[in-house]
This record gives sequence, structure tokens and C-alpha cells, in this order.
Amino acid sequence: MSIIEPIPGAYEGSTDLYLVDGEYYRTGKDSFGVSTYVQQLVGRPSDPEVPIQMNAQEFSNISRGWTWLDKAQTPGADLRAFMPSVDSLIVNLGPLAAQDPSMQRLFAGIPQGEFLLPNGEIDVLALETAYRQTDYYNSTTNKARLWSESSDAERQVQVANELSTIAELWRIFTGQNVTLPDTMAELDDNPMFKGWRDKAYQLAQGFINQATLLNKWLQPMAEQIEGSPWSRRLLEEERAGKQEVIDLETKKGEIRDIGNRYGLSLSNEMITKYGNDIINNELSDEELEQKLDEQSLVLYPNKPIGMDWVTYADPWRRVHAELYETSMPDHTDSDLAKALADGSSLSDYRKTIRKTNRWLGTQNARDSLISELSLAGRRMGFG
Repeated sequence: MSIIEPIPGAYEGSTDLYLVDGEYYRTGKDSFGVSTYVQQLVGRPSDPEVPIQMNAQEFSNISRGWTWLDKAQTPGADLRAFMPSVDSLIVNLGPLAAQDPSMQRLFAGIPQGEFLLPNGEIDVLALETAYRQTDYYNSTTNKARLWSESSDAERQVQVANELSTIAELWRIFTGQNVTLPDTMAELDDNPMFKGWRDKAYQLAQGFINQATLLNKWLQPMAEQIEGSPWSRRLLEEERAGKQEVIDLETKKGEIRDIGNRYGLSLSNEMITKYGNDIINNELSDEELEQKLDEQSLVLYPNKPIGMDWVTYADPWRRVHAELYETSMPDHTDSDLAKALADGSSLSDYRKTIRKTNRWLGTQNARDSLISELSLAGRRMGFG
């Protein structure tokens, strides 16, 4: 019989800040809870997070088994940004792979810049090459050779070890503790363990690896278990994806408004690009405003640097609204845009407007004409 118990709190990764004898340390635990990384920070963090304070001995005791990042190679690295990459690799390779010291050293090399191309992108070939050189990779690829050289008794031990591996992975992805039966016959008779024997033999013989086991077999089953850590993770990722779309649309609206404020009609493609850049922390709001201000100066060369179009154009907009008897125009009005681009003075702009057919149709044009005719008549002795 199997004993199944739910395990609460799965997939809850965390990062903590420690203050140890005047030095700051940032730690990051993956959301599977199988590995912890730590880095010594250069100086006090800029954010207001309150650190956990302890002495050096206490910190030494709790940090045993953690993977340290090289301080000299990661002065600007932030574990809070690094840990999602670790989670992604663990999902692909398996949580047990992440417990291997050689794999942890491989993961640590990512924020240390060991696999970066000159353009800042990840060198996938270098990363794959390093992976194939890890003790973990070599141990898993040697299973076929080990199986062929083993006796029947040794093979039974290898299969039993793989069953334990599957049980541990089952716990991590389904949230259920499973007690394995004592014999293979009991395993085969229990529907709970359907397919387990075959997978254990395939792993032991090197026909499949943990990544294949997870992607093709275990994760799809865990997804069907309501409330399992894996199904919750997928649901959270789906929600995060939808929220990201909402965030992007919100940010695009904000960018469009900022563009209008600087007298710019931004294309949808450019608005989307700026929105993604900001959401991905590749561009700040302040940097965006600076970019738009620079673009605005191309269209309005007389605008002071740092002043938005709305403030700069306000006097011309008022003249425009007064003479054309309309609401305040925006930057898309061709007459106004030309006047600002040409550097027309307010008096010149008034004269330009009064020469247009558009102005002649206004009430103030008719009033002005009547006034001028009356004045001319008085000068000629009429009235």
C-alpha cells in the first residue's frame, strides 16, 4: 500500500538579505527548495530591505552547503534576477540535477558572466559544452555502460535506486509523499505506481534521462492533479503571462500619453518596443522621457531642453483656440505644428491664421471685418 501526504509550501523560492559583522550577503533559494546560492554584496544595498543580522559563526553554520558566487566576478549581479534562470534550468533538467555540486557550479557561472558573448547574450554553445563536462552529465551518460557490466543483483539495486529517484521527483512535482512497496510484485499490483517499473528500468539502463522523464511523463501527470505544485506553477505562469499583457497594455497607454505630452505621434511598433523595454527593466521611465524629449527637439528646435511640448506650445495653442474658436489644439494640428517647427512668433502666428480660409469662417473674423469696415467708413466720413 502507498501512503500519500500533501506537502504544503512547494515552489516557494525566496531571497534574503543578511548583515554579518558589517558585511552584506544576499541569498537565493530556488522555488524547488533544492539549492541555495549566496553572494557577498559590495557595500550596503540601495533598497530599503531590512537585513537579517547575525554574527560570523552563526552565518557560517547556516551557510554550509550553499553555493557561493565569486564576489569579484559579480559586483553588479542580483540574485533576485538570477534565481528565475535557475528555476528554468531545474524544470528542464530536474530538481535532483540541481542538487549536484557540479551542476550548482555550472548554474553559478551564469551570473558570473562565464557564458556571455560580447553582446551580452548567453553563449548557448559554451553553456552546453560546460554541461557535458559536469560530473552529473558524465554519471548519467555512463549508466548504459554500468548496466551492461552489472550482475542481476546489482541491476536490481540500480532499479531500486531509480524508483527512489522517481518517488522524490513525484513528491516535488505532485506534492505527495509516496511510500514505495517492498517488492516489485506489490509495485505492479498497485495502480498508483502504474508505469513506474518501466521508467525505473529505462533510467537505470540509460535509455532516458531525468529531463525526458519529467517532460514526457511526470510533469503531464502532475499537471492533471488539482492543487499539485506543478499545476499551481503552470497556473501562476499563465496568470503572470496574462498580467504581463495587461501590464504592457497599461504601459503602452502611458507611453502614448507621454509621447503626446512631448508633441510626438509614436507608432504602435515604437510604443510596444518602449513598453517591453520598460517592463523588462531595459529602459527606465526617466530614460524614456529623455529619449522623447530628444525626439521632440527635432520637430520643435526652439523648445527648451527638458520642457514638454504642452508647456512650450501653450501660448500658441491659446492663440489658435482664440482665433479659430475651437478647443485647445494638440500636436497633430498642421497649422500649429508648422508654426512651432518654423519658430514663428505669436504675432506672426496671428497674422498667418488671419490669412487662412478657415479663419474667415469664424465669428471673430466676421466681427473683425465689420469692425474694420466701420472704421474705414468713419474715416471716409460715413457714420
